[in-house]
Amino acid sequence: MRKIALEIVQTIMTLAHNLGMDVVAEGIETAEQMLQLKRLQCEYGQGYFFSNGT
Repeated sequence: MRKIALEIVQTIMTLAHNLGMDVVAEGIETAEQMLQLKRLQCEYGQGYFFSNGT
């Protein structure tokens, strides 16, 4: 993930967590993306990394 994109995702996740909300990441396509989201404590995710569309 590019640095600017990662900073935007981190800001959105911080805002959601500060508001007591869980975060759902959509469009996860790689293990790297999943690991970065886990490091940011993203609660839920979906995308082709987990399962192809039906």
